[in-house]
Amino acid sequence: MKKVSILGVNISVIDRAAALKRIGDYLRGSGQHFLVTPNPEIVLAANQDEELHHILNKADLSLMDGMGLKVAAWLKGVSAPRVTGADLVPELLALAEEQGLEVLVVNWRDGLSSAADISKALKAKYPQLKLVVQAVDRFGRDFDPAAAGQAVIMLVTLGAPYQEKFIFHNLKKIPSLRLAAGVGGALDFLSSKVKRAPKLMRLLGLEWSWRLFQKPASTQGQAVYRRYRRIWRAVFVFMWRFVIWQYVRPLQYRPNVACLIYRRYGDRYQALVVRRAYSAEPHWQLPQGGTDGEDPRDAGLREANEELGTDKFEVKAVYKDVWRYEFNSALGKHPVTRDSGYKGQKQSLAILEFLGDDAEIKLNYWDHDFWQWVDIDQLVATVHPVRQKSTQAFLDKFNQYINVIASETK
Repeated sequence: MKKVSILGVNISVIDRAAALKRIGDYLRGSGQHFLVTPNPEIVLAANQDEELHHILNKADLSLMDGMGLKVAAWLKGVSAPRVTGADLVPELLALAEEQGLEVLVVNWRDGLSSAADISKALKAKYPQLKLVVQAVDRFGRDFDPAAAGQAVIMLVTLGAPYQEKFIFHNLKKIPSLRLAAGVGGALDFLSSKVKRAPKLMRLLGLEWSWRLFQKPASTQGQAVYRRYRRIWRAVFVFMWRFVIWQYVRPLQYRPNVACLIYRRYGDRYQALVVRRAYSAEPHWQLPQGGTDGEDPRDAGLREANEELGTDKFEVKAVYKDVWRYEFNSALGKHPVTRDSGYKGQKQSLAILEFLGDDAEIKLNYWDHDFWQWVDIDQLVATVHPVRQKSTQAFLDKFNQYINVIASETK
């Protein structure tokens, strides 16, 4: 299936008829699949939330829900159809009713539509539908898989990023499921809690202007502010970010910091290396990440904490702009589809001493799947071959730091 990358999120280039056919294949098969419907707001959020970014790109179907994404795809030379969740959900429910498939709705209990509202509306429109509605909190912490019955389709209304994360972590808990989809407020249209824009406005991609002039569900200033802020981000901020990503970043190197995390082990030093998750071959490297406008010292501490799940580090030394490289397929980020949009990275180095216990290290699953300590003299040989030159440069800085420490203690 053809996909187009927009701010690093891969969107399926597929029309509604083809999407429904693929969904039919999923329902007839034996595997489990999940569907997402990114819009500009969700894509912007994924650029700040690494877990959401990972989950969106693991989805079996990623349907373009938002005119801004269609325009962005067009600017990349791709004609991509819009398939909105609000249009897809009624067809999914009709298909389930026709085939006698049980549907589970996981509903946010503080949303516009209550579980009772949804049950009443869907039973009225689809009288033969086998339906289970379960109300949960925004994080789905009180979800009960045992109450899901034999559901084949699961629709989750928690809103992004909660619904995508809920599906990713709970799909396997319900073996009968064949398809799960995050549908946001799509069921609010069916329950008549929200009025959809006229069809002509939807065809022209002007739903945002319709929402702009609708009376808010709450007249409180904060609710009104949130609505206008969402529209501003979806229409204007998104397009500005896309233009920078598409046309400016390919000319730049991303500021990055590598973390050489060490510990004393007897009379030796050991360095911590991590193995990249989902790599076709074992790919060991030092923890690293973008500085995001921070000083390399602060960025190094943040990155170590995010990737290893602990803050038991002390920064010992920082060296700026130690290494520079361009992205390529060997590094797992092809220039055309790389997430960051940059042509490559310029790396600083943060040397951190680990002061905690190994049991405190908890990897984030979307970046790495394993870690280990290696003797410092085996560090270069341990990392992936494409990382060895840069690692040697970092090791030289580490040895420089150690020599300074040794001279100061004499």
